[in-house]
Amino acid sequence: MAEVMGMREVLSWLKSINVGKLIVEADSQLVVNAMNRAEPDFSSFGLVIDDCKLLADSLKQCKVVFARRSTNGVAHCLARTAISVSDRECWMSVPPPFISDVLLNDLI
Repeated sequence: MAEVMGMREVLSWLKSINVGKLIVEADSQLVVNAMNRAEPDFSSFGLVIDDCKLLADSLKQCKVVFARRSTNGVAHCLARTAISVSDRECWMSVPPPFISDVLLNDLI
């Protein structure tokens, strides 16, 4: 459920800053399958999935794909750091210093 709630928050933020084309990577195959399924989702997190689908459809182009946690270290590092941050932070052009090493590893 936490990943779906996070996805909804991210999609809402991306819509608010007018991001067009994007690929959302998630390490939950269940969430990715639910997002890519055309049928309604009647699971315990179906309403949040429906919100995410509406937000994704409101963007110019949004694709949701599966990425193993081992290949998405930056997202894991950001999520771990977000737990200890009380305010929202945004880095638009320069990544925060605490993910530099992880970012380089993800690119290799």
